[in-house]
Amino acid sequence: MLKRKATDLYDPAYRRALSDELSAKGHVGNHEVRGKKADGTPFWLALFIRPLKFSGKSCLLSAWHDISQRKLAEEEICKLREQLDREIRRREGKYLFFKLAGEVYGISILNVREILGLPPVTPVPGTPDFIRGVVNLRGKVIPVTDIRIRFGLEVSADTDRTCIIIVDIDKGSECARMGILADSVSEVLHVRGKGIEDTPAFGTNLNTDYILGMLMKDGEIRVLLDIDQVFGANDLAMIRQ
Repeated sequence: MLKRKATDLYDPAYRRALSDELSAKGHVGNHEVRGKKADGTPFWLALFIRPLKFSGKSCLLSAWHDISQRKLAEEEICKLREQLDREIRRREGKYLFFKLAGEVYGISILNVREILGLPPVTPVPGTPDFIRGVVNLRGKVIPVTDIRIRFGLEVSADTDRTCIIIVDIDKGSECARMGILADSVSEVLHVRGKGIEDTPAFGTNLNTDYILGMLMKDGEIRVLLDIDQVFGANDLAMIRQ
């Protein structure tokens, strides 16, 4: 036994809606209301109300069942959809596409500062193998990285199309400006978030933490990099040294 009136189970604001529906339709069918248990815990009810005659008197027959689990599942699905929408919006934008070892990669144009031809690069002893060296950019020393080595790709000789993409890396508490070697730069495109596919768990040798997603364009797969994740805080610390 509930030992409570049925109307005490749900918010008084629902009572007017129930009364209006009963007046308009003559019955209430599957009306969902948010209720509270005696201890204040919220739950959901589906209410059914039908008028009837009992012993010559008019009365209402009401029934309800608990739909809390279904509503909780719906709320969870809604949250997941919102997270997915946020992720789609986060990945959408303009990307600079470039080639490395015959594959096409893209990085957000928001990270890109400029693109250089291949100036003289001065090697620095004792740096990690993926650091080609440093260049002088208008009086500032900029480290130049070869992410082909970081990705385990074939490293080929420089050509007249080899260039350096100057990017800003943001690790929250650590920020740095550096150059990324590219075999060539192709184009800048606006990519819709819905056109970006999630990274498969197989089929790529790259650490999936480096990848925002995959884009199919002109019959080829393009890998969208999260350039802030390609370099860790330890990498930035070593580069500064």
